[in-house]
Amino acid sequence: MRPNVLLIQCDDLGPDDLGLDGPHTPNLLTLEEEAFSAKDFSVQPVCSPSRAALMTGRHPLRAGVSHVHGGKDFLHPGERTLAGRFQAAGYATGMWGKWHLGHTEGYFPWQRGFDEAYMADLYKHRQTKGSLNGAPRASEKWADEEIVGLALDFIHRHRDQRWFAYLPTLTPHTPHDAPEHWVRFHVERGCPPGLAVNRAMISFLDEQIGRLLEGLRAEGLADDTLVVFMSDHGPAIAANELDDTDRRLRNRSGRRGWKGDLYENGVQSPLMIRLPGRIAPRVCREPLQLLDVPPTLLALCGLPAEDLEEGRSFADSLLEGIPHETGDIFTYAHRGWLTTGPPYSLSGIPGEYDPGPPGSFEEQSLSLRRGRMKLIFNPEFTSNGKSVLYNLSADPCERDDLSDALPELCEQMTEDLRRWWASVLREPHAFQPPVLRMRSGENRFPANLPSAVCGGTVNCVNGVQGWDKEGSCITYQIHASVTGTATLSLLDPKGRAVEGAWECRLPDTEIQGQSVNGTLADIPLHAGLQRLEFRAVRVPAHTRLASLRSYISRV
Repeated sequence: MRPNVLLIQCDDLGPDDLGLDGPHTPNLLTLEEEAFSAKDFSVQPVCSPSRAALMTGRHPLRAGVSHVHGGKDFLHPGERTLAGRFQAAGYATGMWGKWHLGHTEGYFPWQRGFDEAYMADLYKHRQTKGSLNGAPRASEKWADEEIVGLALDFIHRHRDQRWFAYLPTLTPHTPHDAPEHWVRFHVERGCPPGLAVNRAMISFLDEQIGRLLEGLRAEGLADDTLVVFMSDHGPAIAANELDDTDRRLRNRSGRRGWKGDLYENGVQSPLMIRLPGRIAPRVCREPLQLLDVPPTLLALCGLPAEDLEEGRSFADSLLEGIPHETGDIFTYAHRGWLTTGPPYSLSGIPGEYDPGPPGSFEEQSLSLRRGRMKLIFNPEFTSNGKSVLYNLSADPCERDDLSDALPELCEQMTEDLRRWWASVLREPHAFQPPVLRMRSGENRFPANLPSAVCGGTVNCVNGVQGWDKEGSCITYQIHASVTGTATLSLLDPKGRAVEGAWECRLPDTEIQGQSVNGTLADIPLHAGLQRLEFRAVRVPAHTRLASLRSYISRV
């Protein structure tokens, strides 16, 4: 009989964040005792890429996800999701929590294979709010508390059929915030104040997971449910919330690096898989990778996964103890993620959110792990073409560079990494910008989803800046569902039409219009895909486009 699937994915939780010497997590420790527990599980170094790999079973770069924010976190609409596969097999599908794979029409989770989805607002832990299948929803509860409550309701309503439930929690991503009683608990145990809040978040998460697992038992579904627990990457350096002492205490294993790094502390995650009566509890120390998980889940549920060629199912290892050999592990770190360097800013480093491919191979930070050997190309984002090589069996903390001692192996792995990068660039979905899907009536989109920028414009986390030069422009890919006449408004952060004069062009048709104060009327759009360009004619200094609003009247 096919099992249900309960897939839990935390945010910024490292392997050292669990255990008797860290946060108080009795429910997760019990789960670990009852589960297959992997101690060498590699993921991607930041949020959206790991989530894309989990949802598709494909390397995130091939699926169109390369970074977080600025349009680089939109899962290409041509990608088939894990939820969609379960949905097609007759499973009820639900998701509640942090989606972070697209937040405009066509990219929402309820449009990507989930029958029911609550997309929580990012980085808001208390008094959560978000969208439930497109309808605004607000709660006085903590985010993870609300997420678990919605999941339990879904499980109750679908207890008589097979279901796939995905819970991407918000914990323990910054800003660190937790119920006061849990903060006091850790302070009274001698934890420094800053770290106490981080640990309180994790203990509160453990409490909510306890509710979830108890709910399974209450419904009589514990023995029929495949429970999977993981994180999206390693712990964040949390520069504004933790100090060096906090980070030293948190990083108990001494692994090198943090979230965003290609070093092991950035790309290691806990992994627990429980299915009573079928999967025997044990500790696995062989390497596994995130791309192995989707084909494994599908295999355990008797569903086909032959097209997922990058990962290798380890279902036989889970069920029969047969040794598993994962394939090469390729990891990418966007150069904008500097864990040591200039302070974080919404503008990013120069070119961080520019659309399109990020440059030549020599400019990338990439890693290749093959068995216990790991090569990192440009480990410190230096773009100097330098490779370092580590033997993780003898040197799990990556302190002893073997590139000079093993030059032939280093050269071979570097060339293999170069060939892999070239194969990624040939993929049709790689580094493709989002498409703004416009329907009849009113539509609104964040401005920072361009397909091209020029003339000094800068794409940022919170909009588009750099309109101080004549000819500054930005281009979008749009898809209109109807042929009609559009009124377009460029809006500032307060939702007001921006001042100045703009030109709007449809480059493929040479249709254009002029605007004063950011509103352009009577722009003809045809149904289907087209480019839309805005060019500054006369714009005040320090203008920032925050959003784009359109109203299409059907012809």
